[in-house]
Amino acid sequence: MKPKVDTEKEIKIFDELILKLSERDSQDKIKNMMETIGDRYFTSPASGSTNKHDAFPGGLLHHSLQVTANFKKLCNLFYPEVQESSVILCGVFHDLGKIGSLDGKELYVPVKEQWKKDRGNVYEYNPDIRDGLTHAQRSVRILSYFEIQLTDIEYLAILAHDFLFLDENQIYRNKMNKLSYLLHWADVSTTLLDK
Repeated sequence: MKPKVDTEKEIKIFDELILKLSERDSQDKIKNMMETIGDRYFTSPASGSTNKHDAFPGGLLHHSLQVTANFKKLCNLFYPEVQESSVILCGVFHDLGKIGSLDGKELYVPVKEQWKKDRGNVYEYNPDIRDGLTHAQRSVRILSYFEIQLTDIEYLAILAHDFLFLDENQIYRNKMNKLSYLLHWADVSTTLLDK
Protein backbone atom coordinates (compact mmCIF):
# COMPACT_ATOMS: atom_id res chain seq x y z
CA MET A 1 0.00 0.00 0.00
CA LYS A 2 1.31 3.43 -0.96
CA PRO A 3 1.80 5.76 2.01
CA LYS A 4 0.74 9.38 1.68
CA VAL A 5 3.76 10.95 0.05
CA ASP A 6 4.02 14.57 -1.04
CA THR A 7 6.31 14.14 -4.06
CA GLU A 8 6.63 17.88 -4.69
CA LYS A 9 7.78 18.42 -1.10
CA GLU A 10 10.24 15.53 -1.40
CA ILE A 11 11.70 16.94 -4.62
CA LYS A 12 12.27 20.25 -2.79
CA ILE A 13 14.05 18.37 0.02
CA PHE A 14 16.18 16.60 -2.61
CA ASP A 15 17.06 19.96 -4.22
CA GLU A 16 18.00 21.43 -0.83
CA LEU A 17 20.30 18.48 -0.11
CA ILE A 18 22.06 18.89 -3.45
CA LEU A 19 22.59 22.59 -2.75
CA LYS A 20 24.43 21.63 0.46
CA LEU A 21 27.17 19.89 -1.50
CA SER A 22 30.36 21.83 -1.05
CA GLU A 23 31.57 21.88 -4.64
CA ARG A 24 29.64 23.84 -7.23
CA ASP A 25 31.11 21.46 -9.81
CA SER A 26 29.30 18.49 -8.19
CA GLN A 27 26.04 20.43 -8.14
CA ASP A 28 26.33 21.15 -11.87
CA LYS A 29 27.17 17.53 -12.66
CA ILE A 30 24.23 16.28 -10.59
CA LYS A 31 21.95 18.80 -12.29
CA ASN A 32 23.16 17.50 -15.67
CA MET A 33 22.57 13.90 -14.54
CA MET A 34 19.07 14.67 -13.31
CA GLU A 35 18.21 16.46 -16.58
CA THR A 36 19.51 13.50 -18.57
CA ILE A 37 17.77 10.73 -16.61
CA GLY A 38 14.61 12.80 -16.48
CA ASP A 39 12.02 12.09 -13.84
CA ARG A 40 13.00 8.44 -13.44
CA TYR A 41 14.66 9.09 -10.07
CA PHE A 42 11.49 10.81 -8.86
CA THR A 43 9.01 8.28 -10.29
CA SER A 44 10.69 4.87 -9.91
CA PRO A 45 9.69 2.43 -7.18
CA ALA A 46 12.27 1.36 -4.60
CA SER A 47 11.28 -2.30 -4.80
CA GLY A 48 8.96 -4.58 -6.67
CA SER A 49 6.92 -6.02 -3.85
CA THR A 50 4.54 -4.66 -1.25
CA ASN A 51 6.17 -7.23 1.05
CA LYS A 52 9.41 -5.24 0.82
CA HIS A 53 9.38 -1.44 0.82
CA ASP A 54 8.24 1.56 -1.17
CA ALA A 55 6.88 -0.42 -4.13
CA PHE A 56 5.08 2.53 -5.69
CA PRO A 57 5.89 5.30 -8.18
CA GLY A 58 8.09 7.77 -6.30
CA GLY A 59 9.16 5.12 -3.81
CA LEU A 60 12.82 5.45 -4.77
CA LEU A 61 12.92 9.15 -3.89
CA HIS A 62 10.92 8.59 -0.72
CA HIS A 63 13.17 5.75 0.43
CA SER A 64 16.38 7.59 -0.47
CA LEU A 65 15.40 10.68 1.52
CA GLN A 66 14.46 8.58 4.54
CA VAL A 67 17.75 6.69 4.33
CA THR A 68 19.64 9.97 4.08
CA ALA A 69 17.92 11.33 7.20
CA ASN A 70 18.62 8.14 9.17
CA PHE A 71 22.17 7.97 7.80
CA LYS A 72 22.82 11.52 8.98
CA LYS A 73 21.59 10.65 12.49
CA LEU A 74 23.81 7.56 12.64
CA CYS A 75 26.83 9.49 11.37
CA ASN A 76 26.24 12.26 13.92
CA LEU A 77 26.39 9.61 16.65
CA PHE A 78 29.11 7.29 15.42
CA TYR A 79 31.12 9.19 12.79
CA PRO A 80 30.78 12.94 13.46
CA GLU A 81 33.96 13.75 11.55
CA VAL A 82 32.52 12.51 8.24
CA GLN A 83 31.97 15.12 5.55
CA GLU A 84 28.34 16.14 5.06
CA SER A 85 28.82 15.73 1.31
CA SER A 86 29.60 12.03 1.83
CA VAL A 87 26.40 11.56 3.80
CA ILE A 88 24.35 13.31 1.11
CA LEU A 89 25.94 11.59 -1.91
CA CYS A 90 25.77 8.11 -0.39
CA GLY A 91 22.35 8.49 1.18
CA VAL A 92 20.60 10.11 -1.74
CA PHE A 93 22.21 8.02 -4.48
CA HIS A 94 22.83 4.59 -2.87
CA ASP A 95 19.91 3.12 -4.86
CA LEU A 96 20.26 5.31 -7.97
CA GLY A 97 20.72 2.15 -10.04
CA LYS A 98 17.07 1.31 -9.43
CA ILE A 99 16.13 3.79 -12.14
CA GLY A 100 17.35 1.21 -14.64
CA SER A 101 19.81 1.58 -17.49
CA LEU A 102 21.40 4.70 -18.92
CA ASP A 103 19.63 4.08 -22.22
CA GLY A 104 16.24 4.68 -20.60
CA LYS A 105 15.11 1.15 -19.72
CA GLU A 106 13.26 1.08 -16.39
CA LEU A 107 14.57 -1.46 -13.85
CA TYR A 108 11.08 -2.30 -12.62
CA VAL A 109 8.18 -2.95 -14.97
CA PRO A 110 4.58 -3.53 -13.86
CA VAL A 111 3.57 -7.12 -13.17
CA LYS A 112 0.89 -8.40 -15.54
CA GLU A 113 0.05 -11.80 -14.07
CA GLN A 114 -2.71 -11.69 -11.45
CA TRP A 115 -1.21 -14.55 -9.42
CA LYS A 116 1.96 -12.47 -8.91
CA LYS A 117 -0.10 -9.45 -7.88
CA ASP A 118 -1.99 -11.63 -5.41
CA ARG A 119 1.36 -12.35 -3.74
CA GLY A 120 2.16 -8.65 -3.38
CA ASN A 121 4.37 -8.30 -6.45
CA VAL A 122 3.49 -5.12 -8.30
CA TYR A 123 6.75 -4.81 -10.27
CA GLU A 124 9.34 -7.21 -11.59
CA TYR A 125 12.81 -6.80 -13.03
CA ASN A 126 12.84 -5.65 -16.62
CA PRO A 127 14.05 -8.61 -18.71
CA ASP A 128 15.50 -6.18 -21.27
CA ILE A 129 18.19 -5.05 -18.80
CA ARG A 130 20.96 -7.57 -19.20
CA ASP A 131 24.01 -5.70 -17.93
CA GLY A 132 24.64 -8.19 -15.12
CA LEU A 133 25.02 -5.40 -12.56
CA THR A 134 23.46 -5.17 -9.13
CA HIS A 135 21.57 -1.96 -8.51
CA ALA A 136 24.47 -0.75 -6.30
CA GLN A 137 26.98 -1.37 -9.09
CA ARG A 138 24.65 0.41 -11.50
CA SER A 139 24.44 3.32 -9.02
CA VAL A 140 28.19 3.95 -9.04
CA ARG A 141 28.28 3.37 -12.80
CA ILE A 142 25.68 6.09 -13.39
CA LEU A 143 27.45 8.52 -11.04
CA SER A 144 30.75 7.79 -12.79
CA TYR A 145 29.18 8.26 -16.23
CA PHE A 146 28.21 11.80 -15.21
CA GLU A 147 31.69 12.38 -13.71
CA ILE A 148 30.36 12.72 -10.17
CA GLN A 149 33.46 11.94 -8.18
CA LEU A 150 33.20 9.60 -5.20
CA THR A 151 35.91 9.08 -2.62
CA ASP A 152 37.06 5.52 -2.01
CA ILE A 153 34.97 5.26 1.15
CA GLU A 154 31.85 6.64 -0.61
CA TYR A 155 32.32 4.24 -3.51
CA LEU A 156 32.60 1.25 -1.17
CA ALA A 157 29.68 2.43 0.98
CA ILE A 158 27.35 2.50 -2.03
CA LEU A 159 28.60 -0.82 -3.40
CA ALA A 160 28.29 -2.55 -0.02
CA HIS A 161 25.12 -0.94 1.32
CA ASP A 162 23.13 -4.16 1.03
CA PHE A 163 25.94 -6.63 1.64
CA LEU A 164 23.86 -8.77 4.01
CA PHE A 165 21.08 -9.30 1.50
CA LEU A 166 22.75 -10.04 -1.82
CA ASP A 167 25.10 -12.97 -2.20
CA GLU A 168 27.07 -11.15 -4.87
CA ASN A 169 27.87 -8.39 -2.36
CA GLN A 170 29.44 -10.74 0.20
CA ILE A 171 32.82 -9.88 -1.35
CA TYR A 172 32.60 -6.53 0.47
CA ARG A 173 32.07 -8.04 3.91
CA ASN A 174 35.75 -7.91 4.88
CA LYS A 175 36.39 -4.55 3.25
CA MET A 176 33.72 -2.55 5.05
CA ASN A 177 34.56 0.81 6.57
CA LYS A 178 32.63 2.92 9.06
CA LEU A 179 30.70 4.76 6.35
CA SER A 180 29.75 1.44 4.72
CA TYR A 181 28.35 0.01 7.93
CA LEU A 182 26.42 3.14 8.79
CA LEU A 183 24.88 3.40 5.32
CA HIS A 184 23.97 -0.28 5.50
CA TRP A 185 22.25 0.13 8.87
CA ALA A 186 20.50 3.32 7.76
CA ASP A 187 19.12 1.42 4.76
CA VAL A 188 18.12 -1.62 6.85
CA SER A 189 16.48 0.39 9.61
CA THR A 190 14.58 2.55 7.10
CA THR A 191 13.35 -0.52 5.28
CA LEU A 192 12.26 -2.24 8.48
CA LEU A 193 10.39 0.84 9.66
CA ASP A 194 8.52 0.98 6.33
CA LYS A 195 7.10 -2.51 6.67
